[in-house]
Amino acid sequence: GAALTWALAGFLPVIYPSFSMLVLARFITGVAEGFNAPCAYPVTAYHYAVHERASANGCYSMGTYAGSALSTLSLLFAIVVVWRQPT
Repeated sequence: GAALTWALAGFLPVIYPSFSMLVLARFITGVAEGFNAPCAYPVTAYHYAVHERASANGCYSMGTYAGSALSTLSLLFAIVVVWRQPT
């Protein structure tokens, strides 16, 4: 349920492109992501052997920081190419 809610919240601003919908969608995304981490660790424990779990959990956790880094780069890219600005 949380993954579907997260996906639909990401699509809401496309259907209703307004600032208030963007704020609402980001709020819903944040609530849905709150259910992600508590579920990810038991799933990792179930699918990986004991000697592989630390690496699997490390890769999962690294995604948070890699996503933050990529979002910063995308912001810089948007500034450089003047994204969504009238010419």
